[in-house]
Order: sequence, then C-alpha cells, then structure tokens
Amino acid sequence: MKCISPVTVGRAFLLLLFTVAAPIGMAQDATYVGSNSCKICHNKAADGAQFDQWKETGHSRALETLKSAASIEIGKKLGLSKAPSESAACLVCHVTAYDVKALAPPAKIKVTNGVSCEACHGPSSVHVSAAKRFRIKKDPSIDLTSMRERPTKENCLRCHNEKSATWDPKRYTLEDGSTAGFSFELAYPKVEHLKPAKPEE
Repeated sequence: MKCISPVTVGRAFLLLLFTVAAPIGMAQDATYVGSNSCKICHNKAADGAQFDQWKETGHSRALETLKSAASIEIGKKLGLSKAPSESAACLVCHVTAYDVKALAPPAKIKVTNGVSCEACHGPSSVHVSAAKRFRIKKDPSIDLTSMRERPTKENCLRCHNEKSATWDPKRYTLEDGSTAGFSFELAYPKVEHLKPAKPEE
C-alpha cells in the first residue's frame, strides 16, 4: 500500500478548500461593512442583543481556534508553510469573506472577529444604508427585512464539510440514531439569535 505524504495531503486540501469556500452570500450590489455596523442596531436588549449572542459563539472565536495547540498540530500534519492563524487555507473559513488571492478579507472586515455577521447574512452595505434612512426618516415603507440573507444549510456547508481538516463524520447523532458530520438542524440552534417574540396585547 502506497503511503501519501502529509505535504501531498496538505496541497490537495488547499486546492479543494479554495474551490468550495468562496465568500458567502455575495450580493451583486452590496459590499462588506464589518460587524460594528451591525452592532449599532442589533445589540438592543429588547431585540435580543444579537451582537452579544454572536460574541458568545464559536464563530466569534474562529481565529483564536487556529492558535490552539491542536490546530498547530493539524497544520504541521497538512504541511502548511505558515501557522494556521496565518495560512489562507485556514483563514478562508475562519475569517469572514477572506480572499485567498489578496491574502486578506475586505477592508472593513476585522480578522480578529473571526466568522462574523456577514459570513452568514451576506454583505450588508445595502441593508445598513436602508437602516440609516429608516432611522432618519422614520419611513415605514423602507423594508429592512428583505435586505438581509438568512443563514442556510448551503452557507454552512461551504466550510462545514468533509474537506475540512477537522471533519468528523460522526459528530452529530440524528433522530434516527444515525450519525453525520454536519446537521444544519442540530448545529444552527447553537448560533441562532432571533429577536424575541413580543407579547400579544
């Protein structure tokens, strides 16, 4: 049986990852504005403090994960030339909209924020612009909800798939007792941050 070197595995992993991990939710006329723009409206306690909820998830710590001893060991096995926290092969899924050609995310995206709002909801410049108009004009005809993307299974699978270096095909136990490497139904509640239902009057 022929043995495949870690370097060969690493190169194959890089090629596959670059192919599947394109920026999520890229709207044609929207650009990335960074999560601080989201925080302005989406961190009110009455509306569920979504920004603070996100800060408590593994997504917000995605970059820090790459600095762990386990990640460094994985990087060595893959034959990465840089530490995982500096390698495009890892950053493409651990930082919002990371561009592997530019070796950086869009200008307003902070690497330290890991997987932030726009990774799942798409670039938000159009939505933020509408929200600013709404706050100034108080015009109820401005539709804010239609300008945000909702997270989908397809979004998640761009990074949570068998091409990931940490993929575990038995990570989730499904209702029928079978196992799966990813389950949107089981994973999404861990990061969900909907507005609380308002009491009926």
